[in-house]
Amino acid sequence: MSFVQKKIGPEQGFGADLRQLRELRGWTRDALERATGIHKNTIRLLEEERLEELNDPAYAERHVRSLVSALDGRVGFFLEKYRLVLERLGKKSGQDNFVFTRRIKKSDLFVPSKYLILVGIVLVVGILGWYVAHQAGHLTASPQLEILEPADHAVINNSLLRVRGKTDSSASVTINGQSAVVETDGSFDISFDVPRGTTRLDVVARRRYGGEVETVRYVTYNQSATGTSVLPTQASTTTQ
Repeated sequence: MSFVQKKIGPEQGFGADLRQLRELRGWTRDALERATGIHKNTIRLLEEERLEELNDPAYAERHVRSLVSALDGRVGFFLEKYRLVLERLGKKSGQDNFVFTRRIKKSDLFVPSKYLILVGIVLVVGILGWYVAHQAGHLTASPQLEILEPADHAVINNSLLRVRGKTDSSASVTINGQSAVVETDGSFDISFDVPRGTTRLDVVARRRYGGEVETVRYVTYNQSATGTSVLPTQASTTTQ
């Protein structure tokens, strides 16, 4: 059986020595990758001394230490040769301290998880803003007001006048300053005495934090009338 002797020494380059050490130990790059967790492409670039293609050659010194340790080689010897390569490349580029740079792509700055979180925050803020604006508009808007009874310019023969209508359930209603009870469906019904002659009814509906709406009715109390007379005017809905 014949043996092929391979010599590792100062006369060879760092990359050639690293490759020969791996071959002497009978390791493939795939096996060395599994043993050290260092990608085989990084191992190849180190063996071919293409350090300028590494993301961070200075950091890659740790890779050299791990690889040589796994191959049972002389760590100090390989680190010294590796640093000589870095120094030589630094002088070749005209830099006192050799620094490898890598062009940053726009895609490197894009982190999907952070982007999705940002989009989620924007959506939540937008929805909350819309909800607050919608509620504020609802609270400050004038309520609806409909007077069902009496009709405008009605003539009655009884001093007891009944006022009936409908508004928003959240609104309050006053007739000539007297408060009417607003039911859960928005209806209200109140009766009070009026003097003889024509009485002006100021019906006001208002929200607690918003606007108000007013409807005016004129009612005439004629004691000699035999019944209630109503002009053709229909009950109307007034908004403001």
